[in-house]
Amino acid sequence: MSLLSKRGLLKRIRRSKEARSRLVESNLAKRVAYQIRATREAQDLSQSALADAVGMSQNNISRLENPDYGKHTISSLRRIADALDVALVVNFVPFSQFVDWLSGTPYLDKGLRPEALAVPKFAEEEQQKAFDSDIKYYGVFTNPVAASGVYPSRIEISTPPIPLFQSAGAITPPINSGSSRPMLSESQRVKQEWAA
Repeated sequence: MSLLSKRGLLKRIRRSKEARSRLVESNLAKRVAYQIRATREAQDLSQSALADAVGMSQNNISRLENPDYGKHTISSLRRIADALDVALVVNFVPFSQFVDWLSGTPYLDKGLRPEALAVPKFAEEEQQKAFDSDIKYYGVFTNPVAASGVYPSRIEISTPPIPLFQSAGAITPPINSGSSRPMLSESQRVKQEWAA
């Protein structure tokens, strides 16, 4: 569970462009520093051992693990990721997704799909009322109970909501809808798109 409430984050980002910049900068610096340290410790590596694997001094690793340092370069992070045998992802994201991510609100990341690459700016999201509803239509979120054992706080789907029933791995509309063709889950639809 996140310590940051969605309501509080929305209030912060609506103050000004400078407030949004400070939030992003603060989160980035702290998250990267804490992640380097947590991952290094989970792998039972000392700062010196990681420094040797990366080809840096122990002092450099110590600085990179300091949440107040804030001068991480992508080049350094790539070297650290390689030494720790983890992936490094650097993304531009819309503030609606950033707020969901910070607050621990479930969302569907659209990956490298063309519509996900061109990120709308804050003013466009405000104009589209992307922050005004607790329900966002990112993509089909199927069978959350089977995966986690708990219901999510919301379910995000790509089309206007209609009642759906799970049947034999596919999602089918209710019998009285007039359609007997099964609807595909988001992951099934994406697999078909990539296969085509």
